[in-house]
Amino acid sequence: MANIFDGLSDTAFDVTLATFGYDASWVPSAEPEATPLTARVHFKDPSQTEELRGVDFAPLSPFIEYRKPSFPGLYEAIREQNGGEVITVNGNAYNARHIEATHDGRVFKVYLEPLQ
Repeated sequence: MANIFDGLSDTAFDVTLATFGYDASWVPSAEPEATPLTARVHFKDPSQTEELRGVDFAPLSPFIEYRKPSFPGLYEAIREQNGGEVITVNGNAYNARHIEATHDGRVFKVYLEPLQ
């Protein structure tokens, strides 16, 4: 029997994706001619900096959250290459710097860096 909280978590994730989600795509660097994989993701791109003892400080970098089965192989590709994959969110390209599994292991958080 499935845990009731897993179902509630899935529902909450789906509702926030539908309401606040962004379209994202990824083409595995190992297969540059492949069809892009696409998914809806949670996306945060903090743009405000704070002054900390006279120095501008940006507390967070952009990141996305996605849930399995979206982007199969992305977790392994980023871990094996220590980053290096390019993810496009809302038309903007980002380098994936780091990835971690969160919550119950079905949600992944990818830390991004804008491509110049």
